[in-house]
Amino acid sequence: PQGKEVFLKLAQNCDIVTDNFRPGTMQRFGFDHESLAKLNPRIITLSSTAYGYTGPWRRAGSRARTVDASCGMSYLTGYEDGPSYRASNNYMDHSVGNNVAYALLLALYQRNKTGKGMRIDLTMQETGVSAIGPAILETQRGITRSRLGCGHLWKSPHNVFPCRGFDRWIAIAVSSDEEWRRLRQAMDEPLWAADPRFDTAQGRWHHRHDLGGLLSDWTQTKDDQELMNHLQSNGIAAGAVLTAEDLVANPHLGERGYIEEFENVNAPHAGPRKYAGRPFRMPEIPFTIRHVAALGEHNVVTLRDVAGLSNEEITTLANEGVISTQPLPTETPP
Repeated sequence: PQGKEVFLKLAQNCDIVTDNFRPGTMQRFGFDHESLAKLNPRIITLSSTAYGYTGPWRRAGSRARTVDASCGMSYLTGYEDGPSYRASNNYMDHSVGNNVAYALLLALYQRNKTGKGMRIDLTMQETGVSAIGPAILETQRGITRSRLGCGHLWKSPHNVFPCRGFDRWIAIAVSSDEEWRRLRQAMDEPLWAADPRFDTAQGRWHHRHDLGGLLSDWTQTKDDQELMNHLQSNGIAAGAVLTAEDLVANPHLGERGYIEEFENVNAPHAGPRKYAGRPFRMPEIPFTIRHVAALGEHNVVTLRDVAGLSNEEITTLANEGVISTQPLPTETPP
């Protein structure tokens, strides 16, 4: 009861409340939009669920893997003539998170115009379905989209090819006859590349397996990153398949200051580590990692400044275990 009371006090002075529980959970807690709006008419609430608050699947639970399947992405993902595979181990989580941010920004913009809060019902499945828009249109015309692995519907070569060394690869994408001419030049015009079957985009795609095998024979003698630079210098879209180890030491990311070394004072045993930074730059706004909050580090300032609790009330909550700065004794450390 004390925790619920504190939450409601926070909600009275907050702009946004979000959750990713199954539909009905927030209502059982008394934290549904209608209840919160009575305390704060300007509140914006967003629920990010698997299938939404309406429809026959609304009560279904999920993980990112299961939604990857139910949105159609798994069906389309896989090697040519092979079974379906999971599209990504975290695509649904990341893409849904981006949509949450976009939806909340739109809601804040709308509230600034109207002065009224709103309810947002956002689903993982619909986020995933939006990623296969072309397939949705094609099926209405009787067109079946085949699994292509790393291939393309009409471009070839368009795949990942082996390079020198263990498990080293390069992605190469040729989109036009001019790019094919440049690739031939970059390969010093091998005899097989003059095969008339490869003169047109249609011919190259139709004979993509033969073309891929011949190109692989050439790439597998090359260093992946040296070959990427060589092909790029000849106007060919190519990218070495980099490992996490490669990325940590990557000179391009290093020069841009993207990989940041940071030591978390709240976890001194971890020591300094390199982390992925922000994928954007904005003038006069620093984006370096400055601090990682410890568990419950801002309990006091949040409850005092937002919920309006006194120091005595906050101390009581801590003493009674309603709030804490340490994991529960029953929790296993990571």
